[in-house]
Amino acid sequence: LTEAGRASPLAAVDGVPVLHWHGDTFDLPEGATLLASTALTRHQAFSWGRKALGLQFHVEATAQGLERWFIGHSCEIGTTPGLSVRGLRAETKAMAAGLEKSGPQVLGDFLSDMM
Repeated sequence: LTEAGRASPLAAVDGVPVLHWHGDTFDLPEGATLLASTALTRHQAFSWGRKALGLQFHVEATAQGLERWFIGHSCEIGTTPGLSVRGLRAETKAMAAGLEKSGPQVLGDFLSDMM
């Protein structure tokens, strides 16, 4: 998270591994504030005032929901170098609890901040 990200509704995921499922990216809209980035993807999250929050990653992900994604995308996962359903399941087991706790908090804080 950027300094602005740590002062935003995203503060709940500071230090929590989040899920970035795809390789899409975007340019930062004019007037937007960058909230998060990674070494691979410069624009991971932004805000535009207090009424818009743009996320490249999935704060809504749960272990149960990801299992459905693994099944539905098993062919895609199987043909992506360095990925496997088994490996993703192990990562999910290790990391899902943090995101399942902080993800809803991000959404709740964002909605509360709009009021």
